[in-house]
Amino acid sequence: MEDFVNLICIKEKGKLRIRITSTSYFSDANVQFPRSIRFEGRKYRVKKEHINFIQTRGKYFYSVKKESNIEILNDDFSEINVFEDTEDNLCIVCMDNEKSIVFNPCFHYYCCLVCSEKLHNCPICRFRIMSKIKKDMIG
Repeated sequence: MEDFVNLICIKEKGKLRIRITSTSYFSDANVQFPRSIRFEGRKYRVKKEHINFIQTRGKYFYSVKKESNIEILNDDFSEINVFEDTEDNLCIVCMDNEKSIVFNPCFHYYCCLVCSEKLHNCPICRFRIMSKIKKDMIG
């Protein structure tokens, strides 16, 4: 049995919606999901225990628990605007290593790999880090 649930972002009636693509789930049900990481066609994976089924007054939907770790499976990084200080190449946390990691969804580029592993929020804007991307992966 799979430990993860697969999801995809689709455009429906002009809105970005998240749908579960894994079997044994209602594929037509909406999923409560952070808006900041929704991009049409993007695929995600979430641990099974982080998905709740909610049914109220004849309506039903799924909810991804806030503390869950949403993994982005595919990404086209060619359209991303990375925000950085081009004059300084050092990590703003340790001030020793070269910066190498871009935080998603804010796309701030100010941190090295070692320091980024200890962070849950971006040190620049304090936004929750959903994923970390190596700068050399971005076009």
